[in-house]
Amino acid sequence: MFTSKITIILFFFMAFALLALTHPVEDQPESQTFATTPEDVAALAIINDPTPKFFANITFTDEVTLQNITAQASYICDTTSGSPSVHWLREISGRLRGEFHNQQCKQRNELGSRCTQLIAMGDAAASICGSYTRWFACDYVGFAGFWITDHCAWNGLAGGRFFVEDKFDTKFTFHKPS
Repeated sequence: MFTSKITIILFFFMAFALLALTHPVEDQPESQTFATTPEDVAALAIINDPTPKFFANITFTDEVTLQNITAQASYICDTTSGSPSVHWLREISGRLRGEFHNQQCKQRNELGSRCTQLIAMGDAAASICGSYTRWFACDYVGFAGFWITDHCAWNGLAGGRFFVEDKFDTKFTFHKPS
């Protein structure tokens, strides 16, 4: 009985040690990642203004009619100390614009969140949310990712939502992988 208790305790200790040794270490010290100064808090408040910021009118091909449609696009930054790194957001955006350029980035989740994670690399992911089977060329999603990294970055981190407002409102989100 005593031996089995010691074995269980040793097992838990080894599991803890294994987790501690294999946990990735961030490049930045914690003091640089979290909003610790009033200036950091103020910068995040400005970046994360919840009002959608108008971006531009974009033109894309409607998947049903195959006609070009112009829609208004806007974005909201959601950058926090828990956001993905700008590096990995730029990597997934580049891959969407390069390797997956003309492929369909499609929303395949009919229930629940109505969001589909399209790609994840490192600590970043991109998702499409909206109507079931709604799709865009992956090039558009990659462009939106670059836009979020360029306009929502803080201390090497970025996150946000990019909205395409036409008859089927769609949003691209840039976040930690699920």
